[in-house]
Amino acid sequence: MSSAFAMTSLRPRVLCSTAPARSAGPRVASAISQSLPLPSARRSALAGGATWSPRRARRGRLAGRQETVRVAASASSKGNSAQFQGTFNKALEINLDPSIYGSFAEIGAGQEVARWFFLVGAAAGTVAKSISAYDMTISDSFYGQCSRYVTQERLESMLEYEYLQCSIPLKNARGANTCFFAFADTVVARAYGRNNECHGWLGVKWQTKPGAAPSRLMVHVRLLDATAVEQQEALGVFGVNFLHTAFYKYKEIADSVQTCKEAIPSLIDELSSARVEVDLIHVD
Repeated sequence: MSSAFAMTSLRPRVLCSTAPARSAGPRVASAISQSLPLPSARRSALAGGATWSPRRARRGRLAGRQETVRVAASASSKGNSAQFQGTFNKALEINLDPSIYGSFAEIGAGQEVARWFFLVGAAAGTVAKSISAYDMTISDSFYGQCSRYVTQERLESMLEYEYLQCSIPLKNARGANTCFFAFADTVVARAYGRNNECHGWLGVKWQTKPGAAPSRLMVHVRLLDATAVEQQEALGVFGVNFLHTAFYKYKEIADSVQTCKEAIPSLIDELSSARVEVDLIHVD
């Protein structure tokens, strides 16, 4: 059955060489360092009798920046996990389901859906492949040429290609016990320096049981957040909800147009209609 409905920084100047200071001993070095407008790290090194070098200073600053980025990224991951606990649980449930295995292909707005499955752990149980073909020529080499890239037609060609790429090579190894899937999205998010329309197509082609003919679920969404970062976050959460709904509630949404409409709250779980608007669901 097929159904669809539309709804200048200033750097200090060094006025003389520091070579005499290093050879004159700590006390002389300390006196000289106090009279020069040197960076604080350099003054400290000279006052302690240590050898200072620009290369060593750069290494220290770089290490500090790397640690700052690491801590910020860790805090961000923990924040997302806490804020979207339901999304976290859904992604982990899928990862721990031994019957579900497949690929992710995402174009536009990052790889936010696949990222969730790596974030929660046990991704090896679900992810056979993750790809993002941003360049149009590269994308065409996989999915064929097209005139427009954020369309249902492009999504369908992505699903067809990725499903075959996953299911055919793995059929002999694990086809008897596996429901293969291919998830794809093609999205245009907020562009740098532009106030463009932000929307996308998401779809999954998958088996409801091992060896069965594949089914498809596709949706069109509008991204309503003001920034690209917020849109990427919303897309990742929506994508996890979308896959969880497809894998575990397919029979319910395939019954009728009405049940498709009733599935929308589960698609925007932990989001809201103010962030993501679903205006089409297609099931076949």
